[in-house]
Amino acid sequence: MNNFWNKERTANAIKARYLGLDESHKTLNQRIAYHSASMVGILKYGTMKKYHTTGRCLLKYLSKVSKADDIYLKQLNYRFIGEFEQFLRAFRNPKKELVRSNNGIIKHLKRFKKMGNLAVKLLWFPKNPFNQFQLKYNKFDRQFLA
Repeated sequence: MNNFWNKERTANAIKARYLGLDESHKTLNQRIAYHSASMVGILKYGTMKKYHTTGRCLLKYLSKVSKADDIYLKQLNYRFIGEFEQFLRAFRNPKKELVRSNNGIIKHLKRFKKMGNLAVKLLWFPKNPFNQFQLKYNKFDRQFLA
């Protein structure tokens, strides 16, 4: 709110602030879309496909749990991330088989964290709630092929 008072105060600026249309109210969908648009030439096709999958998982979580299509970035917190992780762990395909292992879930969360760090760098978001969230992979000992 302090940023608003440091800017020029006009009738249109106040109206935009009231309607939530000013720049300080970015949404999760805007963050996902901006990341996808800005990384097109940087990331390879396969990596971009994985980011799109993570974005779809986030939107599916929002529509299923909170009954909303989008949320403001300022509503993202540690609890949201924990509940999203539990959603990914409980997600089942139509055959009722688990579709994601721990390491697959951690990869989704890692991509979500990267999008959050980009939002912090763009000053859309004061701090990334992932800074407190621990991501831990399961280690596997693989045998050499003979």
